[in-house]
Amino acid sequence: AGACWQRSGRGALPCPEVPVIEPPQHFKVKVRFPKGHSIDLYAGRNESVSDFKRRMEGTEGTNASIQRLLCKGVLMVEERTVASYCDGDGSIVLAVPNLQLSNRSSIGKTFAPSRGMLMVP
Repeated sequence: AGACWQRSGRGALPCPEVPVIEPPQHFKVKVRFPKGHSIDLYAGRNESVSDFKRRMEGTEGTNASIQRLLCKGVLMVEERTVASYCDGDGSIVLAVPNLQLSNRSSIGKTFAPSRGMLMVP
C-alpha cells in the first residue's frame, strides 16, 4: 500500500496503521410479504439468490420457483449473490407475487347493452 504522511508542526509524520476490519460472513435480511408479515433470515456473503429462495421456501412455505424478490426496487436475479443487492444488516427484501399472464380467450367479454337500452338525456 502507499505511504501516508501527516503534517505536524515539526515536519511530516507517518500515519498510524488503520486495522483492516473484515466484514462478517453473514448479515441479517428482513423479508416482507404482501400480506403484511415479515421474517428475519441470515444470508451469507457468497450465498446465491436461488439458495436464499430455497431456504425461504423451507421457512415460509412458498415454492422457490414462483418467488419473486426485490431489494431496493431491483428484481433479484437467481445467479447473483444476495450481498450484491443488499448492503448488509437490516436490508429489506420484498417478496412480491409472481403474476402470470393469461390467454386473451380466457378473459370474459365485457357487457355491452344493445342500442335500444342506451339512455339519452
